[in-house]
Amino acid sequence: MSQSWRADPKLCAICSCITIPAMGMNQDFEHASVPEILCAARNGCHFCCLLTDALRLEPSMDDDYHVALEKRHTQLFASVFSRGLLRRAEFMLRCPVQSNDSFDAADVRGFETVLQSSGCSIERRVNSHELARMCLARCVGEHDCGTRADGFFPTRVVDVGEANADRLRLCTNTTDTNPGNMKYAALSYCWGKTTFTGTTSATLQEHQAGFSLESLPWTLRDAVHLTRELGLRYLWVDALCIMQGSDSQARDDWMSEVNQMGRVYSNAHITISAAAARDSDGGLFSRGRCLLPCLGAYGVVAVYWLSSERNLGGEPIYKRAWTLQEHLLSPRILMYTALGLVWQCDRGTIGNMDSKARPYNTVLGYRLPSLPGIPDWGRLVENYCSRELTIPSDKFPGIAALARQYHQATGDQYLAGLWRSTILADLLWYHDPTWFWYPTPNYRRTDNYRAPSWSWASIDGNVLSRANRRGGATWHARFIDCQVSLADAENPFGEITAARLRISGPVIEGLWVRIGDRRESPTYVYDDGSYTTRIGMLLLDNPTRETPGRMGRARPLVCLAVGGQPQQQYALALLPVHGTQDTYARVGVVRINHDAAEDGFPERLVREVWII
Repeated sequence: MSQSWRADPKLCAICSCITIPAMGMNQDFEHASVPEILCAARNGCHFCCLLTDALRLEPSMDDDYHVALEKRHTQLFASVFSRGLLRRAEFMLRCPVQSNDSFDAADVRGFETVLQSSGCSIERRVNSHELARMCLARCVGEHDCGTRADGFFPTRVVDVGEANADRLRLCTNTTDTNPGNMKYAALSYCWGKTTFTGTTSATLQEHQAGFSLESLPWTLRDAVHLTRELGLRYLWVDALCIMQGSDSQARDDWMSEVNQMGRVYSNAHITISAAAARDSDGGLFSRGRCLLPCLGAYGVVAVYWLSSERNLGGEPIYKRAWTLQEHLLSPRILMYTALGLVWQCDRGTIGNMDSKARPYNTVLGYRLPSLPGIPDWGRLVENYCSRELTIPSDKFPGIAALARQYHQATGDQYLAGLWRSTILADLLWYHDPTWFWYPTPNYRRTDNYRAPSWSWASIDGNVLSRANRRGGATWHARFIDCQVSLADAENPFGEITAARLRISGPVIEGLWVRIGDRRESPTYVYDDGSYTTRIGMLLLDNPTRETPGRMGRARPLVCLAVGGQPQQQYALALLPVHGTQDTYARVGVVRINHDAAEDGFPERLVREVWII
């Protein structure tokens, strides 16, 4: 396939002015300060994103930190300086640029079985589309993947037409689709800071009449080409198949379609994951690459980051909350990562990756069991809460399809992110900014109401939630009632407008005190003002707003013992809600000291309370 290349369309003003010397020439030049690069990376500049990852640039680096570039033959070196050299990264330059959909022999590591079953040598250069077709054909022919499919077809899909066609069409499953060919691909990707608006109430009829392939961002264009190469006629893309915008028609359409998201991915013949692309212009084949202007006949050079530190856990798509359920519900996934192509289906994962690395375990190490198998809800919540949401109110919708799957397996009642049968264990979630698996040091409770204080959905940041879901726990509290008001009465797994929980348990009215002047300083709860009986350590949900007292000026706090594993018991930390009686809001959990548990905390006076 012939290609005409241009510099990356997502370059900041500084990077777009860089001109790499011809391949036989060397040159040194300054780039920008670290704050400038970080700002440009946040705004979507692909080369600044590469520099940020490669040099591990941090917000704490001020204007004294600068990045310099050195071009040496076919290599580009980037260095970050302050009062001396801090870090250095190496990039490979390639000119002329090769076809952006080809992988060299090194990229087929892990696909030996697929190649051999297709009669191909691992030494042969394999086009990525050809390799994808081999993986799909092998799975369809030899596996039983897709048991979650129920014959569903989306409301709208994009008809990608024939190979090399420039016109696409948005069609509905009732009037426009071919009943004899109901297979479709679904796209999972990061929107990023894109100006692409997709389908709106104003453009719906226009898109149904037909629109140009060239009008789409690069990731969507690549997905169209790949869909055709896989022999499929239809592609589902959220921006095109769900109406975008804030008008009532678009909002109603979104409310209706978001309830079907789980079925969209569960019934997709294949899901295409643009894992390495930070936004919809990144394309499927960026592979950690950026195209910069270059002197010479070709006018553009491909820049590749050469690093063994790149891993799947750092890919942009695994930082986006919505893509967790897209990934887990898909029976088959083609992942276009910075390391190359990775294939995953319900029978396993193959591709160029390190299966022993931590990012592999957290990103690809878990698949949903087929019904009636029960998903690991605590594990799903922990992974989901470590990811980012552009729209805070999407906290429940972004995991609703997985909640529905759990409900189908258990019949349990969903209560604002928790489950009735395991409610006491689920209440004991807490945040740990230093948690090795999912570190998110910046966390807070949302300003606008999204969930009750007792739900993990009320904060932005990681949570630990599954320790007490194991067997062997002892419970001192008792669940009495829970009342949840839904934004959509037809969707028990979506947004809520209010919720309150009634439980009873042993209560101590203690005092909470921070030992030290910093926000990270430990906070403890004491039984009385003498500070002689320490109940335990308080893990705050929102340390920026919920400020404990200091020694001599401690604040009162209610601790309600819930229970936990024999080696560690927990209590809810509660503050009274002004103007109410026996109604409280959660501010954290207390890790009860062993001595306090031995001294009879669980045998204290039992009270019934409402928590909102």
